Amino acid sequence: MKKRLLFVFALISTVFVANALAEIPLTFQVNMGVRAQEGLFDAAEDSVTINGTFVSETGLGDDWSWSIPALSDDDLDSIYTITLAMADTAVGQSFMYKYTLNRATWESGADRTFTLESPETILPVAWFDRDSVVTVYNYAENTLTFTADVSDILGTGDGYFDPSTDELRLFGFDENIWESYVSDDSTRDLKEVPFSAGLYTCTVTVRGVADSTTGWKVKAGPGEKYQNYGGWEVSTKRRYTYGPDGSTIEMEQFKPSVYPVVGDFTQDVTVLYQIDMSSPRNRHTLELVDPSIITHVGIKGACYWLSDRWAGDWTLEDTVLIDPLLSPTLLMLNDNGGNGDKQAGDNIWSRNVTYEAGTEGGIRMYKFSMYYPGAESVTIASGAVFENEFVYSDRHHWINVVGDEAVVESNDVFNYDGDGLNSFPTVVAIDAESKIRPEHFSLRQNYPNPFNPTTVIEYQLLSRQFVELKVFNVLGMEVQTLVQKTQSAGNYHVLLDATQLQLSSGVYFCLLRAGGSTQVRKMLLLK
Repeated sequence: MKKRLLFVFALISTVFVANALAEIPLTFQVNMGVRAQEGLFDAAEDSVTINGTFVSETGLGDDWSWSIPALSDDDLDSIYTITLAMADTAVGQSFMYKYTLNRATWESGADRTFTLESPETILPVAWFDRDSVVTVYNYAENTLTFTADVSDILGTGDGYFDPSTDELRLFGFDENIWESYVSDDSTRDLKEVPFSAGLYTCTVTVRGVADSTTGWKVKAGPGEKYQNYGGWEVSTKRRYTYGPDGSTIEMEQFKPSVYPVVGDFTQDVTVLYQIDMSSPRNRHTLELVDPSIITHVGIKGACYWLSDRWAGDWTLEDTVLIDPLLSPTLLMLNDNGGNGDKQAGDNIWSRNVTYEAGTEGGIRMYKFSMYYPGAESVTIASGAVFENEFVYSDRHHWINVVGDEAVVESNDVFNYDGDGLNSFPTVVAIDAESKIRPEHFSLRQNYPNPFNPTTVIEYQLLSRQFVELKVFNVLGMEVQTLVQKTQSAGNYHVLLDATQLQLSSGVYFCLLRAGGSTQVRKMLLLK
């Protein structure tokens, strides 16, 4: 009897362990054929991986960790697969995932989802990045020479760019998966120009798509000597549009916005923030706003005197004190002659902010915002009535407060960043006529391109005509009519917002038709 009980107990234990260790095979499949035909995937050099909220259920690592092996294509049919063992306790649960290229380039758009089913789950073959249409890219190799002028901070030791120890390196040309450096990696290091103190240069060859735009900037080193995460330029990325294949271009000489580390302030310092609101435009519509109807102007940023964060939602709630230990995340300026404002009613909104000695000084970044009746009706984010300054979201203002002066003033202009770059078309806004008569009918390449989520389309008319400006998808289906009316001769700009139109990533075509003439431009939306 005792032996029988032991046998039964052992049998039950074995069944329990077997059930506890039960696994559900899960198979992922992704087709890389389109990417390969487009020249964006090389089976000999590139890898495809998978990541998501399911990883922990495999026992291989944490969710969204790079612990899953690369997918394989054993039969060379361009379909990469992997089968993983999932814990059976996860049956019925839903998970999110995405495919990645070289553990670096994520698929755009929303996360994919699946529900684990028993006894096994085989996901259908998916196109990488949901792209099943081969796009023929007009690849171009451009050779570019850069020259940087660091004479303003040239010196020896800490607080200066020291030629004996410091360095400059070019970064960028990587916003799109088709971009790459052709020249050796060492060519990205800027070298001192002989007999020209403070000038540094490099020449690189890059590969991209003709007429597409990309960004670049430089970084100074060693990192511990410089502000902004170890020497990155504070300014927005500089833009470059690829020219025809074989182009050789001398880039315009520039002063890198790199700043050596400064110490703590030895005295109390008052910063007077001033913003010119004479001709503000709302970034969501490109339209000028009458400064007389503006009721609030705010400032938000990442620095000590602006609460050290970009917290909040760009709403009126950000202007109130929620935590007694913190300041509001959106500080209000005024144009009534108080708190540092020099003259009431001059459209220069201002605010004094004083911080104590011992505070860390240096570069900080910030943006302004405005509120006026009706502003809430043109915002993309629901309720974010103050988020309306820059069209291109990577733009910002900045100021370098060293602390050697007791009073520091900023002199900013709404829509212009710290480099004096206008975030809006410089000629006219949407449906406004230029005073300069165009020389020819034209539809210019949208900027930026690729874009996410907004881009500006510019065109020129020679005479008064009925105009149609439309956007089509790659299947030739019309997705939006932007303009359909009679317009006079002039230059026009129109803002295309993919978020409002709920457009998915992919190729789109912009068609301009006027007076019997038609022009088309290809646009690429990358989310």
